[in-house]
Amino acid sequence: MAVFLVSHILAGESELAIKRRSKMLATASDLGLTGRLLAVTDPNMSSIVLVEGGPRSVLRFCRLMLRRIKWSAQVCSFLCVVVFFVTFGNEKGQD
Repeated sequence: MAVFLVSHILAGESELAIKRRSKMLATASDLGLTGRLLAVTDPNMSSIVLVEGGPRSVLRFCRLMLRRIKWSAQVCSFLCVVVFFVTFGNEKGQD
């Protein structure tokens, strides 16, 4: 499970926000993850992304959020940070 705090640029109906949300949803679906997105439109608050799934899938989603999505630095001092991260089981998927 991983929880991300993302600057408010995920909310709204701008082309960039829609593109980022669709990239997140497509990757989560491909990796078999479940979770929630709490998108906040207030510029003083941040959106929250919560994902659950297998250890390898969560790590790949973290790579998407922290490396592959290009967050624009002109909007906020922080863009995307991991607030909580934990995996259960071992790397080979055995209990």
